[in-house]
Amino acid sequence: DRWMRCYEMMVDRTCSGIFLASSCQVDMLRAAMFDAPLHVAGLPFDGDEVRQRAGEALLLHRRKKRVIFASRWDAEKQPHFWMDLVEHVRRNKLMEDYTFEVCTGAKALRSNTPNAVDRAYAMERAGLLVIHEDLGKADYYAILKDSRVQFNCALQDFVSYTLLEASALGTPSLLPAYLSMPEAVFNNADQLYCPWSLEDAVRQLLALAKTPPPREVVAMPSNYHSATFHRMFVLRNTGKNGA
Repeated sequence: DRWMRCYEMMVDRTCSGIFLASSCQVDMLRAAMFDAPLHVAGLPFDGDEVRQRAGEALLLHRRKKRVIFASRWDAEKQPHFWMDLVEHVRRNKLMEDYTFEVCTGAKALRSNTPNAVDRAYAMERAGLLVIHEDLGKADYYAILKDSRVQFNCALQDFVSYTLLEASALGTPSLLPAYLSMPEAVFNNADQLYCPWSLEDAVRQLLALAKTPPPREVVAMPSNYHSATFHRMFVLRNTGKNGA
C-alpha cells in the first residue's frame, strides 16, 4: 500500500536509529533505501516470564509424543504444507505413536487460505489431526511444554515468537532454512529443513524426534532474545554495531 511506504520513509527520516531482530533485515532495509542507522538487537522476549506462566517443563523423553503447529492458519504460514506433511507421515505409517496437533487462540480455526479450514476439520474427523481452539496462554503453554517438536513452515518469519516460547520450555522447533530462521537457531542443521521440500521436512522431523538437540542448544534462541532489551540499551547509548 502507498501509505505504508510513506510511513516507512517517515520513520527512516525521523528516527536516530532502528532496532532489528535479525541481520538479514539490514540488507532488506538498505535495499529499500533506508538511511537511518540500523542496529541488530534481537526480538524483545522474556523467557523467564514464559517459564513462570508455564511451570516446570518435563524432560523431552518423558513428554507426550506430540508434534504441534502453533502458527496462524493463514497463507503465509503454509498450513497446507503442514497438512501435506501430516498426511504423508500417516499414509506411510511413520511416527505412528505420535499425534499431530494444531493450537490456536481463536475461538474457531480461521484462515485467509481457501479450503484450509475445511481440510483441517476433515483431517480431524479422520483422526489425522487434533485441533485445540480458544486457547489461553496457560493452556497453550501446558501443551507446548509437554510436546516433542514444534513445527514451523512460514514463508515470512524472521524470528518467530512460537520458536522463542518453545525454546524457553525446552521444546525443539523444526524450521525452514529461509530468511532469518537459520540465524535464529544459530545455524543448527538439526532444526532446519530445505524450504518447500516435503521430503526433507519429513526426513528432518523423523531425525529430530528420534534424536533431539541437547537442552542447552534448544534453549539458545530464548536465552539470546531474552537479552534483547539489554542490547538495545547498550546500542542506543554507545552507537556500536550500527549498520
